[in-house]
Amino acid sequence: MSGTSRVWLNDGSGAFTEFPLTGITSVSHLNIVDIDGDGNQDILLSRVGGSSLVGFFNDGAMNFTQRTLYASSGALYESQVGDIDGDGFNDIYVTEQQSGGRSNLLLINDGSDNFIVNNIASDTAASITVRVIDIDNDGDLDIYRPSYNASQNTLWINDGLGNGGASFSASNITGDTGSVYQTQVIDIDNDGDLDIYNVVAPGQNTLWINDGLGNGGASFSASNITGDTDSGASAIIDVNADGYLDIYSSLYGAQSYLWINDGLGNGGASFANDAIPGNSPSTVFATSGDFDGDGITDLYVGVYAGGQNLLLINDFEPPEPPSSSSRSSSGGIGSIRYVCKDKTASNYNGTRFARHKQSKCKFDTDIQDINTSIGNVCTIPFDDYYQKGDSHDNVAVIQSFLNSHLNIDLFIDGIFGNQTHDAVSQFQDMYKTDILVPWGLSSPTGRWYQSTRKKANDILGCSEGMVTLDNGVILK
Repeated sequence: MSGTSRVWLNDGSGAFTEFPLTGITSVSHLNIVDIDGDGNQDILLSRVGGSSLVGFFNDGAMNFTQRTLYASSGALYESQVGDIDGDGFNDIYVTEQQSGGRSNLLLINDGSDNFIVNNIASDTAASITVRVIDIDNDGDLDIYRPSYNASQNTLWINDGLGNGGASFSASNITGDTGSVYQTQVIDIDNDGDLDIYNVVAPGQNTLWINDGLGNGGASFSASNITGDTDSGASAIIDVNADGYLDIYSSLYGAQSYLWINDGLGNGGASFANDAIPGNSPSTVFATSGDFDGDGITDLYVGVYAGGQNLLLINDFEPPEPPSSSSRSSSGGIGSIRYVCKDKTASNYNGTRFARHKQSKCKFDTDIQDINTSIGNVCTIPFDDYYQKGDSHDNVAVIQSFLNSHLNIDLFIDGIFGNQTHDAVSQFQDMYKTDILVPWGLSSPTGRWYQSTRKKANDILGCSEGMVTLDNGVILK
């Protein structure tokens, strides 16, 4: 972490050019995020040498203004950005390896992108990784902050009252200890709530499954993956494009593994390992993304102590879905034909398969008839709400709409997975004034809910009329 930091810009086809960061060294964490909520991606750097949090603010034309947001006497590590106090402005949480009782940092935005320290009392454990997420699905951002020194990892629950650090109280997961190098908070079992995966060294990596009841730490139980131990880094990746999240786990200086998820929702028992041939770097960081623009997720792996960092391109080609065992439905929102050849599919209730292999099942939709009118009567194409984890015919129509309107290429399968969540977020960002501002939000939620659905219907010329949001705001 003592060398010069570099940012590589992707042209969309997997070709990268360097974007220089003049004079910035000893960087422990880099975050590409819209810090100031202006719709442009900025750069947020945490430094261990120089001990500062530095923002590079993008004016929209890739001209960056550098500003030190916080100077620390400790070593700063991972940062997360989000509207933590619910006032419409992005705040920052930063982990710190420290001594002398100094806290990890909660920096509250005063509305002018000045960040004021408002820490959580007793949040003093040394840490290098964190996630700021709505873990209990109550509409405000909580903080999961693991420990680096084998002590209790902490789940800070937000009361939603907007009082900075004073709004948080600990609701820890019993048995959640160990020296955590990296944490992931994701819906690993595709049931609509957020689970936790921790990279622990030395020892067993931990997978905590959320029961979705919103009871803080009490909602989590351990369901670890047998043989998944002593990793240096991890990344979440749907490596085989089957709609279920897999795990890349890199052992420090040893063989790295892909843990493949069978999609049956059995926690750690749903995973089987598949080694990447020859991949045994001393990994300190890993992330995933579609780096070559082929629609399949790839891996980027950071290697310790001057080693060559690795860009691992995924060459998996999804199989063509079969054309038999089909089912059709319609209802004024276009025709939908469900094609499935998965004999293990379960929980079929007439509108969805709760568990099935995406690679064997596909929705075919005809969105041309989505906007139909008879005289002065307009058929509303979207009439329900959906979020990540849902599976329904209407989700396939939403996917078709997003493909058409955003000029993207979502796989149309009726499953509200990560890619659909991201596409809905893109749609919300595009119409931020109509969708997010009425809620007092500056960042997208990825949920197909009241204001999002209304905007989509308005675009299709099928207005819902006046809609009263849950917060009392009326949309006309």
